[in-house]
Amino acid sequence: MCELSPSASSLSQQPTIVRSYLRVCGPYYTQRPRRPEILARVTQRPDVSEHFFRGEILHFDLTERVREIRCPVLLLAGELDPIVTIADAEELAAALPTDRLRFERFPDAGHQLAVEEPDAVRALIREFVLEEG
Repeated sequence: MCELSPSASSLSQQPTIVRSYLRVCGPYYTQRPRRPEILARVTQRPDVSEHFFRGEILHFDLTERVREIRCPVLLLAGELDPIVTIADAEELAAALPTDRLRFERFPDAGHQLAVEEPDAVRALIREFVLEEG
């Protein structure tokens, strides 16, 4: 099970801390500039974040259950993702049944693959759905 650092758990305690965190760290989530029209569609729900960081993340671990997955899985991972690191993605891939897994890495991308590599992501999803459909 994951452990939450004291600094991460304090994020949920004050909205000003969250805003400051996102202002400073948010740009590092991606390797490309975030387009204003995409940011304009983002809805932030501090209450949901607070619930997640104060409880959900401390107990949320489906590691044993992912072995039970029997449907095809397309796992996309950015090698420069600071949130779900490539090591995290590799750990998930190792836990999934390999006969139905397609694991695709993006060497120059971070957390928001669909924003950073939209054409490649769309093509992979389309291909995956058509193969498995």
